[in-house]
This record gives sequence, C-alpha cells and structure tokens, in this order.
Amino acid sequence: MTDKERYATIGTWVDVEGAEISDNAIRIRMKEAEVVGETARLKTGCVLRHGFYLESKVRGLCRDLLNRLNTEYFSDPSTILYDLTAFAAQLPQTPDNPKSPVDLSTGNIVSLSALCHNGETLRDETYLTNAAVALGLAENSRKACLKQAETFRILKEIAGFRRLDIPLTNINKYIILQILIKIL
Repeated sequence: MTDKERYATIGTWVDVEGAEISDNAIRIRMKEAEVVGETARLKTGCVLRHGFYLESKVRGLCRDLLNRLNTEYFSDPSTILYDLTAFAAQLPQTPDNPKSPVDLSTGNIVSLSALCHNGETLRDETYLTNAAVALGLAENSRKACLKQAETFRILKEIAGFRRLDIPLTNINKYIILQILIKIL
C-alpha cells in the first residue's frame, strides 16, 4: 500500500461520498470483479486478511450506485412525482380513501419499499437519505437522517405540491368558508 492510495474495509466504504450503499452490494461487486482485498491490521490490532479495498476500485465498481445520487435526478419534478406516488401506493388504502404523495410523512413511511423511476427498489429511508445528500441538505447519510421531514417537504415542492403557508385554524377556516359562500 502506498501513501497516495486510500484503502478501507467494506464497512468503511458503505458511507462513501455520503451515499448509503449497502455493504452487500459492494461485496457482490468485488466478488464478481474478482477483486481480492489487501491484508492489513485493524485499529484493534487484529489482522484482517483480504479485507481492505482500494478506493478507486470501489468507486469504479460502484459508479452506478453512486450515480443514483445525481442532483439532476432529484431535481426533475416528473421523476420525483413518480417516486413519491410509488411510495404512496404502499400506504394502507381504502376505496373511499386513496393515498397520494401529499399523504406521505415521516410518521407513515416506516419500512416502505418502492420501485423508483430509475428502476431501483429502495426503502423509504434510503430514498430520503440519497435525496438529502443530492440536494445538499446533508453532507452524508448519518446527517441526512436528521433531515427527513425537510427532505420530504422539498421533494413534495419539487413534484409540484404546494404547502399552505397559513395554518388552518378555526378562524382561517371560517374566512375561507365566507369567501367560498360569496363566490357561490
């Protein structure tokens, strides 16, 4: 190993560039490419045989996984609408109460998976993490977890759903009703 090349375990590369890439995805790519890791000592002093991988190799073999973080993907309204609709379709629905992307919130998306516009099936948390990083709301996946509500709000706005700036208190409901009565 030279000083100019960075090596790390697969566990370390899971959070490469803020992306949330599964360690299994990296492991499969390395095995298919017949890449053998280097042997080195962990911080704990234990020797890990063939467990350290060169950064350029990981980036090269996982390029498509990193590309899903493309800012353009999360800036396209039709793509976001497609993805949010796919997640909304996973919510419990009844014939008289169909769900739409407006119904999505951090409280009701626990462990949902959906087939996204780019052909990947992603869990809700992974999708929001990738969006937060791509949109510049968070530096990495760890910090993106704290930005889920804000990420949802921004994605809904990109998809064309506008947020009401006035809270619908009883007085505001009364005023809106009075305006509607005058119009009708």
